[in-house]
Amino acid sequence: MISVIFPVKNEGPNIQNTVDSFFENTSNSDVEYIVVDDASEDHCCDFIEGNSRYAAVKLVRSPGLGSAKARNFGAQLANGDVLVFADAHITVPPTWVTGLLPCLDRYDCISPAIKTMGSEAVGYGITVNKSFDMCWNGKLSEEPFSVAMNPGGFLMIKRDVFYDIDEWQKKFVVWGCEDTEISIRLQLFGYRLAIVPSVVIEHLFRTKHPYPVTLEVANYNQLFMAYLHFDFDRLAKIRSKIQSQPYSLNKIEGQVLANGAFEMRQQYFARRKHDDDWYFSEYNIEF
Repeated sequence: MISVIFPVKNEGPNIQNTVDSFFENTSNSDVEYIVVDDASEDHCCDFIEGNSRYAAVKLVRSPGLGSAKARNFGAQLANGDVLVFADAHITVPPTWVTGLLPCLDRYDCISPAIKTMGSEAVGYGITVNKSFDMCWNGKLSEEPFSVAMNPGGFLMIKRDVFYDIDEWQKKFVVWGCEDTEISIRLQLFGYRLAIVPSVVIEHLFRTKHPYPVTLEVANYNQLFMAYLHFDFDRLAKIRSKIQSQPYSLNKIEGQVLANGAFEMRQQYFARRKHDDDWYFSEYNIEF
């Protein structure tokens, strides 16, 4: 069984359109759907309740956990051997199951190509530049290929792998850096990521979040990620980047350390199959 988990917060009609897209383009009966309404204020998930069309959708409410923890909450209710974490503002093609699922024989975590809704722009996984800003890859091959980071907008992972690495980052808040951190953690722990370019989903990229996301929150998550995975030189670069922005590095770093980042760093380093030098060299990233 495949379990598809949608974290949702103030999505308006997007979540219903997304669920309908899955319904219309999924012939495999061994797929379950879990919608995690993470304290939405716009009643966007109410269409599920009492509607026979959506009787197969499991709707659960969470008290504003944030993106990463809402995904974990949904996963705990899943029955599938394969977990799919999907944004609530996408559409899928009829080939999403048949195109993606066989690739888990070779890889542990995969994503499709992601096309910008209403545009011809397509991204094939994520990399970063010298400033550690996210950039989309072009198509590197017609066949599935390894990438530095899989996008969180649609991520398929083996259930046993997901729990072996201890889920999405539980110390993250609100939104930001979830896909970066889990992609790095997977690879440093010895698992393989890939993009399947033959499967293309469409994703609505918004200019504004439908809930508050501050630069301070984004910086907290990124600094926490750097503490978990980077050597001290790379950690210093992330600290310097945050220090150049109009938020207090000392305040953010204090929160990161108070929430156990250094202790978790030691645990993660002890589990590594590869170090971060290997990771950045493997994907020709100068950082």
